[in-house]
Amino acid sequence: MSLLSIDIGTTECKAIAFIESGHELKISYEEYPSYFPNEDQCELDLQEILEALKHAIYTTAAKEVKDTHPVRAIGISTLGDSVTPVDSKGNPFGRT
Repeated sequence: MSLLSIDIGTTECKAIAFIESGHELKISYEEYPSYFPNEDQCELDLQEILEALKHAIYTTAAKEVKDTHPVRAIGISTLGDSVTPVDSKGNPFGRT
């Protein structure tokens, strides 16, 4: 059994698989850009984050982890005061 830790930050996301003793099995991270439309604003592109996150999870929970220590729990950490406004269909407003 393994545990998958996911951290979504302002410049990259990380996925780490651990066994219960805390031994790290595999780690993967993917970077994405920040955008500054105005001097006092910073934006991230949700699609870029989702693609990076999918790749990091897939790489970390790849065959060698899946076959020997299947993931049984996931913990997620995200940016502090972040907001993703969406429309009535769940599509994000802003950068896409």
